[in-house]
Amino acid sequence: MDHLSSDNVSEIEGWDQENYWWYVVRNLWLDGAVREARTRHASLKLVDVGCGPGGVLQSMCRRHKFDFVLGLDGDERLLKLAREKNLPVRRHDFDQDFELDERPNLWFCLDMLEHVEDDAGVVKNIRKASDPGAFLTITVPAHPFLYSPWDRDSGHYRRYTRARLRRILTPNGWRIRRMFHFFSFLAPIAFVSRVIARGEPKVPQVSPTLNGLLIAAGSLERYLPALPMGTSLFCLAEAV
Repeated sequence: MDHLSSDNVSEIEGWDQENYWWYVVRNLWLDGAVREARTRHASLKLVDVGCGPGGVLQSMCRRHKFDFVLGLDGDERLLKLAREKNLPVRRHDFDQDFELDERPNLWFCLDMLEHVEDDAGVVKNIRKASDPGAFLTITVPAHPFLYSPWDRDSGHYRRYTRARLRRILTPNGWRIRRMFHFFSFLAPIAFVSRVIARGEPKVPQVSPTLNGLLIAAGSLERYLPALPMGTSLFCLAEAV
């Protein structure tokens, strides 16, 4: 993701990936994926593809035990931020095969596929580096009709439908275990701000009270029936 602008990197540097509601809620979904992978693999070896500044790795390592952890990213500016957290990361060009000393059985690919032109190539290369039974967790922005100047300025090639994820996963050796939309409560706001008003929002600052309310809303969503809307898609796939 080395096509990010300096403004993008500066904004990412200021993100609170531990406490900001969007990350807190997404981490709750990731906790479920880790627990599900644990039912198949007693020893978990995690690689975070597109790790950015390392916020996810840092959070997950605090919450779960892994026998191997590695973060990969294509942007040295983001990797520098991850190294400042003393995280095990290294540079990787995502159009290349993965050359790893371990065979990971849990992969994260979180809000990064939209940043690469050949998204199918990435999941194909992940499969080549995996044994059958490995788990791949993907989150991506949903609904192409929500694509806006915000996506373009953030370096997004696209937003996703369920059908597109199936098209890049199934032919490349992955069986989808679960796929659903989340952040459903944000969909009306995103439609108004991006489609109707054509806004270009950055990550909005919120008060501690609102931050807590949004975390509560996102937490509650995990116990409700899945809805055919939501600003993000979650997918858990298994190598076959």
